Amino acid sequence: MSRKSKPLIIIATGGTGGHVFPAQSLAEEMVARGWRVKVWMDHRVKALARNFPPESQCDLIPSKPFSQKSLLAKIGVALILSWSLLIVLGKILGDRPTRLVGFGSYATFTPLLGGMLLGIPSIIHEQNGNMGIVNRLFSKRVKVVASGSHSPQFPSGTNWVFTGNPIRKEILSNLGHAYEFPSDQKINVLIIGGSQGARIFDQIIPDAISGLPGELLQRLSIHQQVREENLSDVESIYQGLGVDYEIKPFYGNIPELMTKSQLIIARSGASSIAEIMAMGLPSILVPFAAASNDEQTINSKSLEKAGAAIVLGENILKPELMSEAIVSILGNPEKARQMAATSKSLGVADAAKRLGDLVDNPKDGAKN
Repeated sequence: MSRKSKPLIIIATGGTGGHVFPAQSLAEEMVARGWRVKVWMDHRVKALARNFPPESQCDLIPSKPFSQKSLLAKIGVALILSWSLLIVLGKILGDRPTRLVGFGSYATFTPLLGGMLLGIPSIIHEQNGNMGIVNRLFSKRVKVVASGSHSPQFPSGTNWVFTGNPIRKEILSNLGHAYEFPSDQKINVLIIGGSQGARIFDQIIPDAISGLPGELLQRLSIHQQVREENLSDVESIYQGLGVDYEIKPFYGNIPELMTKSQLIIARSGASSIAEIMAMGLPSILVPFAAASNDEQTINSKSLEKAGAAIVLGENILKPELMSEAIVSILGNPEKARQMAATSKSLGVADAAKRLGDLVDNPKDGAKN
């Protein structure tokens, strides 16, 4: 079969890793199934294009957020989106896809609109329990919405199917690792705050670590993602404590670090939670307070309710609360093991396959 005769899927994504990582997983799945894959993304995630399969073709599509205050800015957005739509329509007419899948963010607006105008069977994947603006706009106009949540709060009448959130192959390749809590070796704690790091983690967590009991502190080995401007401040605290640590603005080996960790402290974006569950790790989750729909709180509460995580609201976060949460897990190995087992039981390791099956054969789903 020639390359041109293979079915083509357009994957539209952008914004943050929470939208891009599931899109990457689907690209890997569809390449393996023999599909041609084109990925459309915005400039914000251009650097992540290198993570997509080499067989896929990544193109940048102009985009702009809708929320602008001044009339001049609104006119500018309208012009950019009009130009973007013309580009999308031209690309679709030039190489007509069999499917189009959108993963949310305003970068997917014109691809989904273009697909709708030209009658391309389209699917939305929604990572969170509630929808962002663009996914909400198209939720009733696509064939089906693939949900990362078992109990989504979608608009009434939405056709949806639960698939879970697809996980990157770097994570999948490490799933054979069993959770272990060492009796006399170092206890590894991984602290990550999203693609740019979390400023509040830099401020709160070093002080929280300094408040831990001496016997636990001596056993810790900390890997913390720290914003560039805060590196020296965080380092001075850890040096003063004499604790084993490594701090970086960015880690390229997160999956490897996760396999060695006894605890992860993180934001509660949908992709992060999916990977934590797949790995089977106990976690302390701090939802991003400024998330537009408070989706990170919704994401994290299911883990807390099941007993797999402790959730600390950003608005109440203090070093003392973080210290208590760390001690409650790492000071009780049996509890840590139980949290890990519960976390693992909630994971959906085959979410990419489920989504790929939906692409192969879109269903009507279920109306809520």
